[in-house]
Amino acid sequence: VQSSSITTVIAEQSKVAVRPEDLPEAVKSTLSGSYSEWKVTSAYLVTKDDNSQYYEVNIKRAEESSTLNLDKYGKKID
Repeated sequence: VQSSSITTVIAEQSKVAVRPEDLPEAVKSTLSGSYSEWKVTSAYLVTKDDNSQYYEVNIKRAEESSTLNLDKYGKKID
């Protein structure tokens, strides 16, 4: 009987909590523009294994919640 093993590569990344008021101005302006009716519930600075960074911002509006990934210029990234 031959067993096959599946190797999953997980990209290393670190996540540091950021207070919403400490987000870069460009990120805050994106949030206050397109997402003005949303409230930031939490935010993190994520550093990926290639040293690129983005902000993961969790937002909420009434019963809806969403997560935005924004670069330091406030542009949405996937």
